[in-house]
Amino acid sequence: EGQSEPDRATNIQAEASGQVVSVSAARGDLVTAGQEIGRIDAETIEAQLRQAQTQLDQARRDLNNAMALQDRGVATEDRVAAARAAKAAADAAVTAAEEQLENTIIRAPFAGRLYDMTLDEGEFVDAGNVVAEVLDNDPLTVVIQVPQQALSRIHNGQMAQVRFITGEERAGTVSFVGANADQQTRTFRVEVTVDNPDSEMPAGLSARIVIPTG
Repeated sequence: EGQSEPDRATNIQAEASGQVVSVSAARGDLVTAGQEIGRIDAETIEAQLRQAQTQLDQARRDLNNAMALQDRGVATEDRVAAARAAKAAADAAVTAAEEQLENTIIRAPFAGRLYDMTLDEGEFVDAGNVVAEVLDNDPLTVVIQVPQQALSRIHNGQMAQVRFITGEERAGTVSFVGANADQQTRTFRVEVTVDNPDSEMPAGLSARIVIPTG
């Protein structure tokens, strides 16, 4: 007997603070890696980016002028170095503003199904707030506990037949055999991987697993 678990699960956190201006996914939706699920107001950051780009344009002109004057023997190396430093600082400011702007878009880190979605349009979120959880159920991992006397007959790559409590049967493959026994039960964790297209089978289902060992 065993139980299915998601292949991976993680919380999605807001990376910027502000008011939520749009929500583009709902709890239970299937999402792709990088898909936008919400957006935070970016008006202030967009203004900062425009200012940084203006300062970068000016820094480029100053550097070009300093280099031209140096070629004519008018400007010193110190003036050129100062202009280069100013341009580098302006470049960094633009990059930082672009990263902050990107952080206003809340994205799914990998493909899966949204779970515990709490993002609502109009609410205020702080950077670091958990706004959703995404579960990747493809493939499913079915976990069983194998008695120590049977462990030697279980190996990675073995085929397995999994019958879920729902009555559905799927073929699986042994993908992990534990090397350390549970201290209470003296059994070993074994994982069977089962393909689960479109995450149609949920995690948490009980199942019976048969592994032919000869």
